[in-house]
Amino acid sequence: MVDWMRTSLLDDELWSVTALDSLAVCLVHDNDSRKVEQALLKKEAIQKLVRFFQCCPEQHFVHILEPFLKIPTKSSRINTTLAVNGLTPLLISRLDHQDAIARLNLLKLIKSVYEHHPRPKQLIVAIYRISYRI
Repeated sequence: MVDWMRTSLLDDELWSVTALDSLAVCLVHDNDSRKVEQALLKKEAIQKLVRFFQCCPEQHFVHILEPFLKIPTKSSRINTTLAVNGLTPLLISRLDHQDAIARLNLLKLIKSVYEHHPRPKQLIVAIYRISYRI
């Protein structure tokens, strides 16, 4: 219930960054029960996270990258699920961001996705194809 509430706050521009950070912190401290991980692995939650990343307003984008990075770094299952559900092309498309710290965090996210991807060679080919179009 609480995790649904936090993911629904991703739609609220005023609370979105705080909600994402809260989800990341809860996931980091969810060692034994894995309730947060299970909630975030649900299809609706994955779609909401990918859509949030895709539609994040420019003024908030730099601020979401650190908390967003905590999520796939903590859970390889969430990492892989995000990667195969549309996050990878979004990461690549944002690599031209003007802020150097944002680009660094995007590269960290791409590295994390690569390290846990079930088919890393296919991921490299996909990244090449996407970056070639940009």
